[in-house]
Amino acid sequence: MDEFTFIRDHLAKLSGDGAHGLTDDCAYIEMGQGRTLVISTDTSVEGVHFPKKMRGASASERAMRVALSDLAAKGAKPTGYFVNLTLPRDLDDLHVRALAQGLSDAKDAFGGALLGGDTTRHDGPLIITVTALGEIGFAPPLRGNAKVGEQLWLSGPIGDAALGLRYVQGHPPLDNPSGQDLYLWENAYLRPEPRFDVQAAIEHCATAAIDISDGLIADAGHIARASAVKLQLLAGKVPLSGTSERYIGGDQARLIELLTAGDDYQVLICAKPEAQKWLYDSPFEYIGKVAEGEGVELLDVQGEPIPIARAGYKH
Repeated sequence: MDEFTFIRDHLAKLSGDGAHGLTDDCAYIEMGQGRTLVISTDTSVEGVHFPKKMRGASASERAMRVALSDLAAKGAKPTGYFVNLTLPRDLDDLHVRALAQGLSDAKDAFGGALLGGDTTRHDGPLIITVTALGEIGFAPPLRGNAKVGEQLWLSGPIGDAALGLRYVQGHPPLDNPSGQDLYLWENAYLRPEPRFDVQAAIEHCATAAIDISDGLIADAGHIARASAVKLQLLAGKVPLSGTSERYIGGDQARLIELLTAGDDYQVLICAKPEAQKWLYDSPFEYIGKVAEGEGVELLDVQGEPIPIARAGYKH
């Protein structure tokens, strides 16, 4: 049983108003005067979401950035957060102070204030849970709002984080990489950027939106499933960095590897065709359309489906 089957079969029946049947990344509480509180929670586990023994500022800052990405994908402005820290029993005071510094660095970068949380120790790995709160003044772009005929737009390149994970694990994905390659990989994986810079585009154009955490194909599938539509992605239109293009080198299998790897934290939105004039002047790039049917299709330059054995990461 994977995460989404568990949610559908056992947890959705427990959900209340604002949870939308647990089919979205966030919950929404109406506050009056056209304002909505947006809430998301995210857990990062050592050895699962970040490498083992990465127990300092990089771990906590990354956990904060990942949690805030859900707010960014909904166009929300962060207002506060709760942090639960489950610390390994052998973690020393130096690393505990470093964890606090990482949280502080993320706060300084994106705003909001620490509102509370919990700390405990155990004999297992480092676990960091961040519950992030934000606000919007417009209808949220839920996963389930996509409509046939809409277009798909992506906020930035896919694949750099997957290469970054290989790099931090000691397996650089390119021979003779440049210093710029190493810098790009490290930042893409360890310091993902919540896309708060595209909030205006999300507010004015997005009908549905999701951040790319489990992989572009997998997360597109979440929108398709919630909206009962098919998402058709054009492989040749998906933005890639120069580093990723060199890694792919025309190899379709490597392209699929990056499109299904996850940890990119770009934002995928659905938008009505008339919004394209607005979006062409934004960081978003057109990558496909919403069609009748179900699931996700990745199409080659001839418009033929590319087989995909594994859509992305499943918990």
